[in-house]
Amino acid sequence: MVKIFCERIQYLRKRNNKTRANIAKVVNVSSTTIYRWEKGLRSPKITYAIKLADYFCVSLDYLLGLKNEPNKTTNQKINQQ
Repeated sequence: MVKIFCERIQYLRKRNNKTRANIAKVVNVSSTTIYRWEKGLRSPKITYAIKLADYFCVSLDYLLGLKNEPNKTTNQKINQQ
């Protein structure tokens, strides 16, 4: 499950042309922390995982690899931050 989470966070970040610094600002952590999550060196607390899911407009189940369908709803877009 950790590997899927790492891959999905990195995929979503790159797909949406965001830097680690962009994501770090939204989640309120350092960009090094985002790097560690993407590489599987650390796992986020559930509150951070929820923030990531909300930011990318995907379900927490998708981030954790429990579902393959990413969208919470069909017409949501990523916050422009």
